Parts: sequence; structure tokens; C-alpha cells
Amino acid sequence: MSKESPKSTEMIIRLVAAAVVAATTAACSAATTTTTRAQESESCSRGVTVPSTAANGLLADCNVLLGLKLALAGNNDTTLNWSADVAIADWDGVGVGGSPQRVDLLDLEGKGLSGTIPPEIGKLDRLLFLYLLRNQLSGPIPAELSDLADLTVLSLAANNLTGSIPVELFQLTGLEELWLWENRLSGSIPSEIGELSNLKALGLSSNELSGEIPAVLAELSDLTELYLWENELTGSIPTELGTLENLEVLSVESNRLTGPIPSELGSLANLTELNLWGNELTGSIPTELGTLEDLKVLSAGSNKLTGAIPSELGSLANLTELYLWGNDLTGRIPTELGNLAHLTVLSISFNRLSGAIPAQLGELAMLEVLYLSNNRLSGAMPAELGALSVLRKLEIHNNPLLTGCVPAALEDSLDSYEFGELEFCGT
Repeated sequence: MSKESPKSTEMIIRLVAAAVVAATTAACSAATTTTTRAQESESCSRGVTVPSTAANGLLADCNVLLGLKLALAGNNDTTLNWSADVAIADWDGVGVGGSPQRVDLLDLEGKGLSGTIPPEIGKLDRLLFLYLLRNQLSGPIPAELSDLADLTVLSLAANNLTGSIPVELFQLTGLEELWLWENRLSGSIPSEIGELSNLKALGLSSNELSGEIPAVLAELSDLTELYLWENELTGSIPTELGTLENLEVLSVESNRLTGPIPSELGSLANLTELNLWGNELTGSIPTELGTLEDLKVLSAGSNKLTGAIPSELGSLANLTELYLWGNDLTGRIPTELGNLAHLTVLSISFNRLSGAIPAQLGELAMLEVLYLSNNRLSGAMPAELGALSVLRKLEIHNNPLLTGCVPAALEDSLDSYEFGELEFCGT
């Protein structure tokens, strides 16, 4: 039998000793964690964190929150003040209400939380408001959030959440606001979303969602805000959205939508913002949009729209911003645009517009930005533009048939300009 060298024997002894130390340390750590959790759980019933007169529901909520702190805040004690020495009603981001009292608000916006959203959060079954936005949370949205039957606002925006939107969320029929923007969610928008009959605001922007915009969104009759921008959505804009009579904001820009702008959108009498830019929309601009009396922003640039700019847009008395750049629009600039007394931005560059610049644009007393470049405009620059006293940006270059000069009155007000071959009058 061979003998081991003294060095080899010493090595074995060291390895065994190290293993014993590691096992002992792990056991102690586990025991410490268990003790800490037991102590924290016990503290919820000592009358410090939760009053001794509180019902068991609030006590259970307290224990759930302490578990959430361990899962989300980790060892960062400065993130949350949740401890046995602080009354639960004074905990950061925690609201208590109802009779008997329960936790009904959890607002942890921007608290530096990380890791995944623990499914145990679904045990806070009297929550009305849940805000976890602007953290570093990752992983999927837990289906257990559907256990929060009383929830009215759910905001998980501005994190790093992945996976699809759980269909279980749409069991929260009392939900009024759902904010999931600026994550990395993928898959399609589930058709079950139509079950959220009380929803007023839906924000799914800046994700990786694909597929078509579901027509069942039209069933959300109380909807006032719909944000779907910056995804990978395809197909056409559902004509059914024209039935959302309470809608104030429709934002579907920066997708891959095709087809025409539905004329039915002209029925959205309360619409203040219509954002369609950065898609592949075709056809003409519906004249029906001219009936949207409350519209302030109309943005349809960077599409493939054709035809003329409808003169009916001159009836949008409250319009402040009009973006139609980067299309294939033809015809003249409607003189009726001079009626838009509140207009601050008119951007219609990079089209095939022709004819003269209307002198009526000089009546836009609040105009700050005027972009007309890269068209086929002709004739002399209207002297009336000199009345645009608050104009800050003017671009008219790449219109080789324009003649004359730019009114000298604009020289002092403009912060940036590009005239091409033209110069200020008198220079």
C-alpha cells in the first residue's frame, strides 16, 4: 500500500477543515436569516409596527411587506425604512386605510429596487394603488398580481421587465390605469384586454410588442388615453377606435402600421392629441379630421401619405402643433392654415408641395417654428411673414423656385434658420 506524503496529508486536513467551516457558516447564516425573519414577523404583532388593536389582515400585510423588503431592497437599508421600530403607517411608500385597516397603497417609485417582482405581492389583496415604476426590476410580470382584486392603478413602467403581458392581469376588472411603458415586454397585446371595462388610461409604449392593435380596445368605452408608441406593431389602425368617444390622446407613433388613417377618427370629439408619425401609413389625410375642435397636436410625419393637405385642417381652432413632414403630399399649402390662431409649430418639409407660400401664414401670431424646406414651392417670399414676431426657427431651403428675400424684420427674432440661396431683405 502506498503512503501519502506529509504534504498531501496536510492538504487533505486543510480541505476538510475548510469544508467544515463553510458548512458551519452557511448553517449560521441560514439560522440568522430565519431568526431575523421570525423577529421581524414577531415585531408586527408587538404593537410597534402594527397596533395591538389592528385586525389580523393588517398583521398579515405587515409580514408580506417585510418579505418584499428582503426580496427587493436586499441589504440596502437606506432604500426603505420598513422596520420593527416604525409604525407601518409611516413606512416609506405604504398607505393604510379602510375599516378594518389594511394596506391599500404601495408606492415604491424610484427606490432603486432590483430583482424580480415577488409573486407574494398578490397577497396584499386590499391594494388599490401599486406603483413600482422607475426601478431596475427584471423578469416577467407575475400572474399573481391578478389576485389584487381591488386594484385601480397598476404602474410597472420604466423597468427591465420581459416576457409577455399575462392575460391574468385582465381579470382586474376594476383597473382604471395600466402603465407598462418602457420595459422589454414582447408578444402581442392580448385580446382579453377588452375585459378591463373601467380602464381610463393604457400605456404600453416603448416595449417590443408585435402583432396588430386589437380592435377590442374599442370596448373600453371609458378610455381617455391610449399610448402604444415605439413598439413593433403592424397592420392597420382599427376603425373601431373611432367609437371611443371619451378618448383624448391617441398615440401610436413609431411602429410599423400600414393602411390609411381611418376617417372614423374624425368622430373622436374630445381628442386633443393624435400622434401617428413614424409608420408606413398611406392614402390621403381624411378631411374628417377637420372636425376635431379640441385637437391641439396633429402629428403624422414620416409616413407615406399622399394627396393634398386638406383645407379643413384650417378649422382646428385650438391646434398648436401640426407635423406633416416626410410624406409624399402634393398640391398647395392651404391658405386656411392662416386661421390657426394658436399654432406654434408648422412642419411640412420633405414633401412635394408646390405653389406660393400663402401670405396668410403671416397671421399666425403665435408661430415659433416654420419648416417648409425640401418641397417645390415657388414665387416670392411673402412680406407678410415679417409679422411673425415670435418666430424662432425658419427653414425654407431646397425650394429652388422660391424668389425674393426673407423679411428683414425676422432677423432679430430667429435663433436658427436655413434659407438656401435666399437672404434677408436689404443685405
